Amino acid sequence: MYGHINNASAAAFVNGLPFNAQWDYNYSQQIYLSTEISGAGVSPGAITQIKFYWNFGSSSTTWNDLDIYLGNTTQSSYNSTNDWIPISAMTLVHSGAVSSLPSSAPGFLTISLPTPFVYTGQNLVIAINEKKPGSSTSQSWSSFSYSGARSISALSGGVINPTSPPTNNVTLGGSNNQLWLQAEFLAACPSLNSPPDTASNISTSPTLSWSSGQYTANYDLYLSTSQIDVNNLAASAKVASNQLGTSFTASGLQGGTDYFWKVVPKNSVAVATTNCNARKFTTAPIPTQPTINYPINQAINIPVSQTFSWTAGLNTSYYDVYLSTNQADVINQVAGALVSSNQIGTSFSPYILQGGTVYYWCIVPKNSIGIAGASSTIYSFTTAIPPAPSCPNLVSPLNSASNQSISTTLNWTPGSTTSHYDVYLSASQADVTNHAVGALVSSNQIGTSYSPIGLQNGTSYYWKVVPKYGGSTATGCVIYQFTTGTPPTISTPANQSFSCAGSYGPITITLGDNETLLQNLVVTATSSNTTLLPNSNITLTSPTSGGIVNLSYSAITGSSGSTTITLTVTDQQGFSATSSFQITITSQTSAPTVASQSLCSGATVADLVATGNSIQWYNTASGGTALANSTALTSSTYYASQTVNGCESSRTPVAVTINNTTAPSASSQTFCSGATVADLVATGTSIQWYSAATGGSALAASTTLSTATYYASQTVNGCESSRTSVAVTINTIQSLIVPSTQTFCVTSSASAQLTLINYSGNLAGATIKRYSVPTGGTVLPSNNVMNDGNTYYLSQTVNGCESSRAATTVTININPAAPTASSQTFCSGATVANLVATGTNIQWYNATTGGSPLSTSTTLSGATYYVSQTSSNSCESSRTPVAVTINTTNPPSVGLSTQPTCTNATGSVDLTNLPSECS
Repeated sequence: MYGHINNASAAAFVNGLPFNAQWDYNYSQQIYLSTEISGAGVSPGAITQIKFYWNFGSSSTTWNDLDIYLGNTTQSSYNSTNDWIPISAMTLVHSGAVSSLPSSAPGFLTISLPTPFVYTGQNLVIAINEKKPGSSTSQSWSSFSYSGARSISALSGGVINPTSPPTNNVTLGGSNNQLWLQAEFLAACPSLNSPPDTASNISTSPTLSWSSGQYTANYDLYLSTSQIDVNNLAASAKVASNQLGTSFTASGLQGGTDYFWKVVPKNSVAVATTNCNARKFTTAPIPTQPTINYPINQAINIPVSQTFSWTAGLNTSYYDVYLSTNQADVINQVAGALVSSNQIGTSFSPYILQGGTVYYWCIVPKNSIGIAGASSTIYSFTTAIPPAPSCPNLVSPLNSASNQSISTTLNWTPGSTTSHYDVYLSASQADVTNHAVGALVSSNQIGTSYSPIGLQNGTSYYWKVVPKYGGSTATGCVIYQFTTGTPPTISTPANQSFSCAGSYGPITITLGDNETLLQNLVVTATSSNTTLLPNSNITLTSPTSGGIVNLSYSAITGSSGSTTITLTVTDQQGFSATSSFQITITSQTSAPTVASQSLCSGATVADLVATGNSIQWYNTASGGTALANSTALTSSTYYASQTVNGCESSRTPVAVTINNTTAPSASSQTFCSGATVADLVATGTSIQWYSAATGGSALAASTTLSTATYYASQTVNGCESSRTSVAVTINTIQSLIVPSTQTFCVTSSASAQLTLINYSGNLAGATIKRYSVPTGGTVLPSNNVMNDGNTYYLSQTVNGCESSRAATTVTININPAAPTASSQTFCSGATVANLVATGTNIQWYNATTGGSPLSTSTTLSGATYYVSQTSSNSCESSRTPVAVTINTTNPPSVGLSTQPTCTNATGSVDLTNLPSECS
């Protein structure tokens, strides 16, 4: 690990830390918070190097003698000038000159620690005591600032003792040096595996094992009966140092004792992790010494067949019993004296001992895990000499028996008090009588039968059984004689050679026998090369005449090579004779090359493919008859052979898979007029459509559909299925009725929209579509502007089916401008004919839009009338509103009148409500 503490503030510099070069002696402490250290990427571990950056200053020769201390602390600041962290809470990691320091700035003050310092993850305190007299110019060190006081420093003209720091010339600082740390991870505690904690009945030579933790280079192992010594890592408890492996086999532990053990891992710089847990186990208790009961020490006349017994000690689960005529073997517990191992009971019946012999014996107790305790006292005893056993009864072969098999078995029944037998057998009667060593074929045998080996046919043999018991041997036992029989004879056929495999024979074999009738002989034949000629392909037949056997055989088709046929004839006494001859097949036709094949349902043998000449197919690996080409295939293994120059090869197995493709699924379908086969839908793979249930050719995708039944198949892995019938209905939509030409009057070209086109014959719920082309193209928006002289095409769509298109050619005329007219006043009785407007073909209305033109005789009223004009192409303009006022004239009235008199020749009449002039 490598960390740079507070490198974000590296632009600042400080003069008095980590020491002040302008004074003879000085001492400082700086606290670095755990959060700063972890933030720089340094975890708890073994610090191997620290560095400070010297930014400015002259020669370092006057201050290059430093004591440097490191410590883990919970203190995070200094509260006063005497609030020093005790030097006893720190570790001296360097003392003396710093060789890595450059002669002048800039450069690093690098301190590599001879013994790494174990940083635990707390705050870190660094103390430096500069103890070389002399001073230099000021120097500066890379630093960072903070709130509070996490540094303290003292200046002195005399040597400073860090155990008792000065209280004068002490400064609390608000800056610390930038710090570079190099550390190694602490080794992680291992997982202790065996023995489990508090385990009992553990061997006194146990193997302690554990699983390695991270960052571990080697281990120290502590083992002791003192838990305190193990926890304190006492030197007396250390049983292994710098061990690389993760197991240790202890030795010499005491039985029935509590032991404590602990594994201390060390990292690459040999720093130990000492806080790992210890474990305890208890060794199995050592068995106590047993006591022998019988035979007692120095007993005499002990029967050669008896039972030893003893009394168990404590903590004993098993026993080893040692017994020998050699006292040293028992004392040394040699393997040859061990007569019973890991025995559970406290008695033992040994083999039949020798009479008149001194024996030594002892018992070794063992606990439940097989650790031996102290042996019992070694006792001796002397056996009695037993009486000689009686002779056995010889059962078979009987005396003077003849025609005995050379594999005969000697059988007898025991006499009295017998433990073992010596068996004598020889063609020399004298050797058997005299118990010659060469005639002894089985010594100290326990069973009552013996099967000799190496007997010869037609030979007379003598045999005798001598019983023994406890060193006493029977005498005068009888000798029997028997004679082995003569084997039959069998002729040797001449060797056979053929150009290719096939069926051959019969070969005549002549038999003979001296002792039995010829028809009771048994003949067998075996092949040495069964891949060329299996034993099952050899046939032996006996004709009616005795002494003759005919042999026929069939070599495997396609094979070549040689085989030796061994003939064996056996008579009723078990005597046999053999002869042999060789069969050679000189040429071989290799099997054809064939790959697995997948075919469709209905395929026949004729569809199978193989590479070779004159291919024949079979349904068996050998034998059988070639299959006809018309034979229908199934999913099975077939076998192919080829024939070259008249020699048929062996057969190559071919896995044939018949794919039965199911018909696709499809339902009845309804389409619009013009739909094609491409529009049909079925669920399946590689769908094809037909117009017939069987036969015929698949329809092209462009084929136009009609209301009929169509048939769908699917093809999977090249195999086409049967066909599924699908009812198809074609919906035909009638075309719209549209005038061939239409003329429109519009206010402007922009208002000549498609919605103006007239049509009829539209069906209920139909959607009208407009196009600029008779077929294809895209639907025009309903508000699309028409162009004068263009032809447009209309269709209707019902339930998704569109009719054919009807064409209409349009003429677009622009309406004239509305006429000009002003408000007008008329006398009562005025008519439309009196209205005045400037325009052509003037028409008057009593509504802004709609309605019919007013007749010229229509009497006007005081209201608003609307006037339009119509162009020569019959297009009427919009209407101009005209306010009309009608003046109504009341009849005049006659008021006061005077008549002329004699004195006044004139009179007067008073007239009122006279109208103004109306024109």
